[in-house]
Amino acid sequence: MSWKRAIDDVLGSLGVAAGARMRVLRLEARRARRLSVIALLSGAVAALMILTAWFALVGAIVTWAVAAGFRWPWVLLAVAVACLLLGWIGVRSARAAAVAIRFDGTARALCASAARSAPTTEASR
Repeated sequence: MSWKRAIDDVLGSLGVAAGARMRVLRLEARRARRLSVIALLSGAVAALMILTAWFALVGAIVTWAVAAGFRWPWVLLAVAVACLLLGWIGVRSARAAAVAIRFDGTARALCASAARSAPTTEASR
């Protein structure tokens, strides 16, 4: 077997392997896209359901308070203040949760893995 043919065979095998890997990546991207759309739509439906339940709860509280003899402008003001306060608390908790999404543990694991696999020299021992 000649060197040229051996090199051609290796390059051909690399091309086939790269093509197979690209095909797998395309399939994975398609699946990820589909699952992302499903997750987004599920989140939107859940948000609408929660919002509807919240409106029903606030409406029931306002109706109860007005029926109990409170003046409706004060009831609406109290409900608005309560909603703003709960919204502020929600934003603060979302910001705190967003800090945790940095994947610091993964970065540390990758750095530790790279440090373990790095070749050591006689001078560094």
